[in-house]
Amino acid sequence: MSSALWFILFGLGLVGGFLAGLLGIGGGLIYIIILQYVFKEYVQDTYEITRFILANSIFATLFASLSSIVRQIKQKTFYGSALLWVGVPSAIVSMSISYFIQQSNWYDKRTFLVVFSAILVLTIVKTLKAARHTQKKADENKVFTELAYWKYALTGCIAGIVSPLTGLGGGIVIVPMLSTLFNLSVKRAVNISVSSIIVSAFFNTLVYMYSSPAIEISMHTGYIAWGIVLPMILGVLIASYLGTMIAYKLEGY
Repeated sequence: MSSALWFILFGLGLVGGFLAGLLGIGGGLIYIIILQYVFKEYVQDTYEITRFILANSIFATLFASLSSIVRQIKQKTFYGSALLWVGVPSAIVSMSISYFIQQSNWYDKRTFLVVFSAILVLTIVKTLKAARHTQKKADENKVFTELAYWKYALTGCIAGIVSPLTGLGGGIVIVPMLSTLFNLSVKRAVNISVSSIIVSAFFNTLVYMYSSPAIEISMHTGYIAWGIVLPMILGVLIASYLGTMIAYKLEGY
């Protein structure tokens, strides 16, 4: 890999990590865009390239969530209950879908791009509406455990469907759902999103890491391509911490 590509991946890791910390969406949007072009040079099979893209995007998202959680713990804004009520249902659903994607040839690059684009546009619209909605109706004194647990589990399940199909991370669903349906502030929804994403991202990474690609590339464990994903992770670890810190200080967010 050239030094220019290394710095591009590192820079995109910075951008994705910052967005993950600030908005709680995992940074997958940034990773997906560049990974399509990077893996195109190594993988021509339409099914295998989709698996490589999803696996490495989810893996980078795992580190974005981890870095943000460290900051949340220090600021005492970490919602550990979300790991159970949102993260676990999301992990179970997303692992099942990831397994079927990896085991069969039903989800190719074209299908992936259609699903990715549709969910992205829909979620952007929902997020913008949620931001305006919660400015007026969010209750910052509402405690996480006062809300119905099944609603959080439902949110996790829907996020568990979207994440393995798009590689975007469950936060792109969790944040607007919690903000719109449950009237949580965007800041609180982001905190819950980041803490729960790490659970599903971890187990989905294991699914791809212990799989055997039909195409061999250098320096890989399963579908995790170390030479490509490590520069991204380095940028993610730096910037996601910063993004979480800024999100915490923003007034009205």
